[in-house]
Amino acid sequence: MALVKCHECGAEISDEAKKCLRCGARSRAYNQRQLRKAAKIIFIPPLLLIILLGVFLSGNPGSRPPLPLDPVRAAEKEEYENMRAVMLCRDSVTANLRDPDSAKFDTSTPATRLKDGAVILNITLRARSGFGGMTNAEYFCHIKKNGSGIWEITKLIQKE
Repeated sequence: MALVKCHECGAEISDEAKKCLRCGARSRAYNQRQLRKAAKIIFIPPLLLIILLGVFLSGNPGSRPPLPLDPVRAAEKEEYENMRAVMLCRDSVTANLRDPDSAKFDTSTPATRLKDGAVILNITLRARSGFGGMTNAEYFCHIKKNGSGIWEITKLIQKE
């Protein structure tokens, strides 16, 4: 709260006072504050209306149909999905080993996609056995997406 001079009589009055106590003239500081409040009230509703109108007219991008994948992108997506399936299977095999850090996987693990979208893999690796020696192992892995679209291992069998 500051003191300002009255524009009529020159007396010092509060900038929050509506009028001068000496002469009764309306305070200019009070009038300016009231004009700023009125300008906000007049300006804000149209601005909100413009924003809402813009949001409404732009539409919901989630409701638009997805763009069709071209053959190259579809092949890349399938390759990526196969790679995720291979990594899931490898992680599960590694978790079952006595010495997971010693696992050396065969890099040429082919993934075969079935009609239902499942992936089957034959994974071969060398890993340290419980006696400390390196041994070869082969696993059969069947992976399928669940209802949420997350890969799950349905079968993991070590071949003899």
